[in-house]
Amino acid sequence: MRSLPRLVPLGVPALVMDLALAEGPTRKTLAECIAIALAQQPTRKAASASVQAARERVWESTAAYLPQVGASYSATRRHASNGSLTGSNFGGARAATFNFYSTGVALSQVLFDFGQNLSLFDGGLTTAQVGEAKANLQNLQANEEVTRQNITLDVRQATLNLRQAVESIRVADKGLQQARENLEIAEGRYRTGVGNIIELTDARTSLTSAEASRVRAVVNYRTALASLERATAHPFSAE
Repeated sequence: MRSLPRLVPLGVPALVMDLALAEGPTRKTLAECIAIALAQQPTRKAASASVQAARERVWESTAAYLPQVGASYSATRRHASNGSLTGSNFGGARAATFNFYSTGVALSQVLFDFGQNLSLFDGGLTTAQVGEAKANLQNLQANEEVTRQNITLDVRQATLNLRQAVESIRVADKGLQQARENLEIAEGRYRTGVGNIIELTDARTSLTSAEASRVRAVVNYRTALASLERATAHPFSAE
């Protein structure tokens, strides 16, 4: 029985990555990943906040159309005689302290939105401000929709890439297992004198290639996972 020749050490160490662990993030459906992204992406949150602020500005600009109510109140104390207050001699010249109160309520309403810039006319300023606020709101709503579509597209592509990466690991595992079995057969044939050194070398080369393929598959998987985490703003690797 021949002994195995000492050749160059086999291949490169394959990155350790359990297939079941790699499949974890892919168990979430595409709809779930999109929902996570739309809820957590900072760009989506910023766009939504801008739209909400624009809605508030629309309400603020239309406030001029609403009744404007103002109220005032004042109180004073005065030291005088009864006669000086009434303009007569009734009550004599004896002085006393009196309380004086003054209250008022003012109500105004924009009746027309054209003409002079008077209390009831604002020269179309209110209409222009409302129109500008509404136009800004529509623009921000359109931007929010574009942001939502871009996030959805990024998640779709990242999810597809991750699933393909997981499948590549599955294929690489099968190829690696087959290469190991072929090497065992080639080593057995060589020991018994049935096989030759060329067959053994080919088997070892195939194993090295299978190991390298799995390394590439794992690297591609980690890249795809990072892309999905970036697209969703969610740490799947920490789950």
